[in-house]
Amino acid sequence: MALEFLFDAKTQRYRYKDSGKFVGDTAVRNLTQKAIGQIGADLGTIGDLLVQGKISVATWEKQTALALKNLHTWNYMLGVGGQKNMTASDYGILGNQLKTQYEYLRGFANDLRTTGMTQAQFQARLQLYANAGHGTYERARLKAHTNAKFNWERRIRTKANSCPPCIGYEARGWQPIGTLPNPMQDCDCRSRCGCYKRFSKSKTKPQDSLLSRNYGWVGSLKQPLKMA
Repeated sequence: MALEFLFDAKTQRYRYKDSGKFVGDTAVRNLTQKAIGQIGADLGTIGDLLVQGKISVATWEKQTALALKNLHTWNYMLGVGGQKNMTASDYGILGNQLKTQYEYLRGFANDLRTTGMTQAQFQARLQLYANAGHGTYERARLKAHTNAKFNWERRIRTKANSCPPCIGYEARGWQPIGTLPNPMQDCDCRSRCGCYKRFSKSKTKPQDSLLSRNYGWVGSLKQPLKMA
């Protein structure tokens, strides 16, 4: 996926190359969902080969690990504003994230060898691995906004049926940056969490009206994009 965007480090937002206008936050978030959808489809295809007996568990694990690496790398870089904004610290965080995912994947492979599962269980578990890309994107955003000297954060829900912890995190409103758990952390939704964070550089605690909160994804980008 290529992005025809430029990244504004001061505001931590993307701009369209042609107009210089800010890209809507929802449109950028939708890119993470697009990546998750594409990798999820790839994982399904690789999984089908295993179910059909066309590849071994070892080959399945190797190819699944490669797909997950692409997903988490893409989403992390999107969160920090592109590869040129990646620091040694960012590569370290991304590396640790991938290591954790690979450890989970090894456990998955061992379960396939020893315990077994139904095809429905297998496919559902694969989707959880793809969904984890959302958490990597949000982790990168928190790191980037902290480095850019943002002072405040708040959790925003996109699903009307969020779990009680997510509802509680949103209800706390603006908090000092780094205070609230990142989406997919410390909640019952886990990999199905649809929350995200907003950030502010305000010197005093921002005040938002509850009427400004929306649920559901709005808008989408229909063209391939190239990250600058």
